[in-house]
Amino acid sequence: MSEKVYKYRRSGTKKHFHLKEADIFVFTVLYYKRALTTRQITQLYSAFEGRECSEASIFTKLDRYSQYGAMLTKKIDKKADSITKRALFSLKEKTIEFLMQIGRISKKSSKRRYSRATSFHTMCSREVMIRTLLATTNKTQTNEILYKLDIRSFYQKKNVKIEDNQLALIPDEHISYQDKNIHIEMDMCKETNSTLVEKVEKYIEYTKKTNEDVTVVFVMYDKSMFLAEDAEPPYVRMKNLLFSMRKYHELLMNIPNLNVHICSLKDAGDVISDIILGTDDNQNLEQDILFPLSQRTVGDVNWRYTFVEKIQTFKESIDGGLRRTYRRDKDSIQDFFFIFGNENDYRMIARLDDVVFSRRDGDEGVPLVVIYPKRENPRDILLMDTYDNVLLLSIQNTNIATDEQIMVHTANNVNPKRRKFVELY
Repeated sequence: MSEKVYKYRRSGTKKHFHLKEADIFVFTVLYYKRALTTRQITQLYSAFEGRECSEASIFTKLDRYSQYGAMLTKKIDKKADSITKRALFSLKEKTIEFLMQIGRISKKSSKRRYSRATSFHTMCSREVMIRTLLATTNKTQTNEILYKLDIRSFYQKKNVKIEDNQLALIPDEHISYQDKNIHIEMDMCKETNSTLVEKVEKYIEYTKKTNEDVTVVFVMYDKSMFLAEDAEPPYVRMKNLLFSMRKYHELLMNIPNLNVHICSLKDAGDVISDIILGTDDNQNLEQDILFPLSQRTVGDVNWRYTFVEKIQTFKESIDGGLRRTYRRDKDSIQDFFFIFGNENDYRMIARLDDVVFSRRDGDEGVPLVVIYPKRENPRDILLMDTYDNVLLLSIQNTNIATDEQIMVHTANNVNPKRRKFVELY
């Protein structure tokens, strides 16, 4: 990006500050998001600069802008359990005017962007947005995309009025990129399950009236908000929502411009950045997994695969079959059926449920393998139920061609940590 330096002069004094492109980017995001914590602003600098920035050094910079530059307002909440007890920064009016002067925000924009009260729910919603920006630049290795993402609120973009032909609720965050419109619903795990299902219904009604691509991501709160390494997502709550969404199953499976995803806060940045980049739209699971599996030379096993949709065992369509044979024992054969899956996409999660329960009675011999995309980062596999004779094949950085064993998880628990880890055998 441009190395242009902007000169900001504090009104009524001779003091001035030299602001880099990264500072202007952060200030612009801060304008649209009203207030952010030091850690969130640090992540913004990291996303723009393509390196991990120090929270301590960023705080020093922000404190200087606040004390001496009169650019930022710093608020520290004294409540012991507050997420903002260290510092929360927002723009002063003169800084907003400066952004207008250099053309970063419209001159018609409101100058009143400071909010006295910032709820924990709002801070978690902002966290999802910031993590998404950071994950997106990490995956693309460039900050160019940051200028192409429209992260203004849905209200700001649409000038929304609650009318019959518009969305009957305002998403917590909204990201537009090319033809994608991503609506983020931050669930603090306090609303009832039926309230979440009502939101799904409203998105269905809205999507019927628009030709826009509508992607909805329900993000469930977990303690990764506090950087807890052992943060456990609310797996049962996610499972219950997925299962409850079957109320609108036919619509969710068949409305072409509506896509619904569910994930925890822990995985949100990874999941939403993949949606932005269209990663799952371009997956080649044959090239990534099936073909390398068939070419393995390690061990005593040969693998073969074929694509097939209709078989006697299942009433629903599948994707194909796997056969495992042994070089030293040609008569020993193990067959598997397979379908392709996705960890967070309702359609793919529901499809697994449909296929499993379409298995004909008495035909339980051949296991069903669900093959997930190859990911750089491990991601929780969500299910709407538990299943017998179903194996979950998820490859991260392992190498199918050289690893002695191919390991899978059983689908015996909605909590990924409690699933059995067994050889594909």
